[in-house]
Amino acid sequence: MEPIAFAGIDGRIHLLDAPDQPPRCLAADRAHDTYIYTWPTWAPAADWLAVMALPRERGTTAVELVSLRSAAVRRVWSTDDGGPVFLYWAPDGRRLGLLVQEADTLHLLVADCTTDRPAERLASGAPLYWSWAADGAALALHVGGHYGRAGNAQLLLARLEAERPVWETLTVRPLGFRAPAWEPGTHRLAYAAAVGTDRRRLLLTDTASGHTEEVLAVGDEPAFVWAPQGRRLVLADERTPEGLYEHVALLDTQSGDVQPLPGGAAAVFWTPAGDALLRAVPGPAGDLLLWERLDLTDGTAWLLAGFSPTQELALLLGHFDQYAQAVRFYSQQEPALLFAHAVPSGRHNGRAADRAELWLAVGHSPVALRCLASGRIGFFAPGG
Repeated sequence: MEPIAFAGIDGRIHLLDAPDQPPRCLAADRAHDTYIYTWPTWAPAADWLAVMALPRERGTTAVELVSLRSAAVRRVWSTDDGGPVFLYWAPDGRRLGLLVQEADTLHLLVADCTTDRPAERLASGAPLYWSWAADGAALALHVGGHYGRAGNAQLLLARLEAERPVWETLTVRPLGFRAPAWEPGTHRLAYAAAVGTDRRRLLLTDTASGHTEEVLAVGDEPAFVWAPQGRRLVLADERTPEGLYEHVALLDTQSGDVQPLPGGAAAVFWTPAGDALLRAVPGPAGDLLLWERLDLTDGTAWLLAGFSPTQELALLLGHFDQYAQAVRFYSQQEPALLFAHAVPSGRHNGRAADRAELWLAVGHSPVALRCLASGRIGFFAPGG
């Protein structure tokens, strides 16, 4: 099983080389009395971790890179008025994308990790989501949300190989979807936009040739995630006010076949082999969420675990289409799901106290559940 990096409840980043070994602290925790470290995000080669450094009291907020080979630490961004929101490595590991807030504005910064320069601002706006191209040489940005609700809404393509970014506008009529999604290993980009006389469509653009095709009609705020092998997309249509996608389907972009899937989901992800989906669904009593594994060959849904998400995991699930491109919480070596669980633990000094735990659900028939450590969020290292 791949190593795991997780944010402990002690404000430190810990590494688990194997589930049966004790965790060890990462070098970035040298200032743990001053900072709370969180969101450990693996580089594609598993040689670096990007982490958020949040001051325990007033002070500078930062994003740091920690070498897992030398324990060297490099600060790529900091501010005294704001903080980091989201970290996402390019697939080639050369660049790190940082969504940060400074004052009252969101910015997308890019740090070139082959240099010592700090991260440079690429774009600003809110909301702001992006997807890295497979070669790491370009990214697509959805800025401003739905075109009908924001005058500056647009989907942009930024090519980063030149001395300065070369910009191209793909559409100024994006729907209320969040993250665009580049197909793994190709030049095809999926996004949702209004076409012609306000037809709402999922589009595929080949960013090498410029060819765009309309794939199918969608709702006003769809979410979609590519299978790791490409070709197929899981498509979640309109989201209810309670955060549930009632209609989820599987789209084969080569044949055009659309296969409705049983049941809805609050969030949905692919297994590494592309043979099943992992979905978070509301529990019957409404007090927990459930992790399910949906087999795509026979439609069998296996219950993996019930859980109450930590604040970090709840944020991830609420923006699953973006986070699915950036982090891994399912092992590529065996069927093992990693998740954080917030456990109410009574009252302390008159205040309710929570205990955050990191759990592993191995297999699916039956499932073996194991508590690994105290932690708020954790991810597997990229596997081969």
